[in-house]
Amino acid sequence: MEHNKELFTPGPWTIEELSGGHNWSLIDPETNVILGVVGDRPASKRAGFLSGNQILANATLISCAPDLLKALQDLVNAAESSHLDTPAYINLLSRKTIAAKEVIIKAGGIL
Repeated sequence: MEHNKELFTPGPWTIEELSGGHNWSLIDPETNVILGVVGDRPASKRAGFLSGNQILANATLISCAPDLLKALQDLVNAAESSHLDTPAYINLLSRKTIAAKEVIIKAGGIL
């Protein structure tokens, strides 16, 4: 197995509601393949029930995983590839930080 190749399905991923908000499928919109299902069934027999809002929030966060990874990779690459004291670096880091914040918000995070 190659260690320098990402094995996951590249994003963006979307979510689609199943069974009245109790389950959400994670979809690769390019191939229409279901990547996974988030919900309280059948896990409800083991862990209790989650609210519909919690299930949607979990599915939303998971669906943002490729975007979150990309934003962090871009931010690290920007930080490591430029001279810290140049206007171009400050501009690049600012743009990458804004992009990272946008993905955090999209995933339901709080800044």
